[in-house]
Amino acid sequence: MDGLTEPLIAVIGDPIAGNPSQFAIEFALKSLDLDFRVTSFHVQQENIVAALDGLQVLDFRGVLVDDSLSMLAAAWRQGESIEEYSGSPANCLSRSGGDQGDLIATDTHGQWLSEAIQAHFAQHGDPDKSCLWLGNRSKSFPSDIVDKEQITLSTRTPTVEAVTHANLIVLSTGPKGDVPLNVDEWPTGDGSKLIVDLTDGKEEICAAAEKGYRVISALDRQIGVVSKSFQLWTDAVPSTTIIQEAIEEYLSV
Repeated sequence: MDGLTEPLIAVIGDPIAGNPSQFAIEFALKSLDLDFRVTSFHVQQENIVAALDGLQVLDFRGVLVDDSLSMLAAAWRQGESIEEYSGSPANCLSRSGGDQGDLIATDTHGQWLSEAIQAHFAQHGDPDKSCLWLGNRSKSFPSDIVDKEQITLSTRTPTVEAVTHANLIVLSTGPKGDVPLNVDEWPTGDGSKLIVDLTDGKEEICAAAEKGYRVISALDRQIGVVSKSFQLWTDAVPSTTIIQEAIEEYLSV
């Protein structure tokens, strides 16, 4: 293909600097010998409607939306203001059947995370979930994973008793930043307890993994979003190993 006919993919964020997604997508495209053009844009929140209108008019095949803009992108697709919108975020915009029709919004983060959590508990006999949520609630977590009455909310360092009782621990940013965990005091895990890190990357989860807790990290989530979005744009399944290596290479520079 020449430059005039290559399908276009955009990566948008606020900010976009330091985002490795374009690099990862390009690596995955190259590995599958797919001719797409990928570009990144810094889109401020107040300009999201104009930006997405423009990408749609310009026939972009897909858009990867950073978390900073995902709720705004979902509201745009519904034709609502952010104050009116109450649904899930949208990390991916794609066109059904290639370049035909309007961009469709998909919560690829929620889809991937839901599948990953369900797969973990399926390996351990599908027990009832008891969730310890540390930090503020977040719409980036799938609402159908655990019943509200099974969620214990806290913005304080968890007690050993609370950690022992939970089999699902969700880490989110609290009103004063990330909640300290004091993992050194936690009991040793057997791999059945799952920690989902919704922060930008909490260092203490490495210690939790070493103590026998299964962890879904910020990197895992980013790989999952890129992979699922890639499939919607290209109808091809990328190697998650290639995506991970590209992200790690970008971040190490």
